[in-house]
Amino acid sequence: MAKDAQILRADFVVPVSSPVIVDGAIRIANNVVTHVGGFDQVSKHNPKDAITELGKSAILPGLVNAHTHLELTNIARPQPPLDFVAWIAALSKQTRPRDSDYPARVRAATLTGIDHCVKYGVTTVGDISAAFDITRPVLTSSPLRVVSFGEALGLGAMRHRFAQSLERASAKSFESSRFVTAISPHAPYTVDEAGYKDALATGLPLSTHLAETLEENVFLRDYTGKFRELWERISTWSAPPPPTGLSPIGFAMHVGLLNAPTLLAHVNYVSDQELDLLANSKASVVWCPRTHEYFQHPPHRWLEMLEKGINVCVGTDSAASSGDLNLLADARLAYSSARDVDPKIVLQMITTNAARALRVAAGTIEPGRDADLAVFAVQTEDPIREILESTILPVRTLLQGV
Repeated sequence: MAKDAQILRADFVVPVSSPVIVDGAIRIANNVVTHVGGFDQVSKHNPKDAITELGKSAILPGLVNAHTHLELTNIARPQPPLDFVAWIAALSKQTRPRDSDYPARVRAATLTGIDHCVKYGVTTVGDISAAFDITRPVLTSSPLRVVSFGEALGLGAMRHRFAQSLERASAKSFESSRFVTAISPHAPYTVDEAGYKDALATGLPLSTHLAETLEENVFLRDYTGKFRELWERISTWSAPPPPTGLSPIGFAMHVGLLNAPTLLAHVNYVSDQELDLLANSKASVVWCPRTHEYFQHPPHRWLEMLEKGINVCVGTDSAASSGDLNLLADARLAYSSARDVDPKIVLQMITTNAARALRVAAGTIEPGRDADLAVFAVQTEDPIREILESTILPVRTLLQGV
């Protein structure tokens, strides 16, 4: 018998990458899944292992939140809803790095965010962090699997800030089997063409905010509109490169983002032609339904994206825009907008699709994978649909079998 070997038995095991197993079992040894299948089969081959009976439950892989900002967890979402640019301005007043208590606040928010993840069954996160020097030591000590996207921004006269942040964000000081160093050039309204190309040249996993608001189109066209006004309020606006005149998706293609496995956050505004560009690219899209709803964007084209073969996943964005980090709430909102869709497709958006977007071995239950699991108490014979049509939360979240 392997060290700490145990068998979890439940009415349902939902591997996601394969059909639901009725009266299923998962054997865990040394923090890793070694067997998945029917209980009779798994127990027969491991007769000496301790058995934990979970009864009327469904075991799912730990959920994967592909886009969140843990450092903003303790910032309340403004009510009533603000427009996007006003929201950024309000947020900037609460996230001033020069404040003496800023490091302590970021650490506390990150720890709260980690607790939220575990509460909601999330075991893997793609975390966007401007304060990555503070958040990374916290995250590497957590039980989560983390892809830490160190954020960099700086345009025109502030371009030196981007270069400095990119260099620091690229350092692999905390790299481990459960911590991946990644980078996030913030968005086309804060990073220029050369900045994106420098980020791509690092070869690190990369995420960026893209086509999040119509104001991006205005800014990229000729540096006018609300983003220009925001720049002038919070920084020094001078010496920018010539505007490209491209749409956000066109800009992404121009700088090479679509030729790499880039994770594109939001993509709320996209034309038919741009859908085809994304379909022929290597990029993934992460949609944040509750943030989308908060800012009152028109319906997202996620179903069309999936139909065209684009890898689409779901994330929470920050608590400052979604209210909390309940990834299930975002998945449920997506499902409620398209009840004719197979619920397994929505589950894939917070498991296998999200893991693919983050380029990590997570989101499924299979031998050789870390035993990151979420256990739900269920009452029906259709656990996936029940989870997505209810408000139930996990009764237990296991990280590496614990």
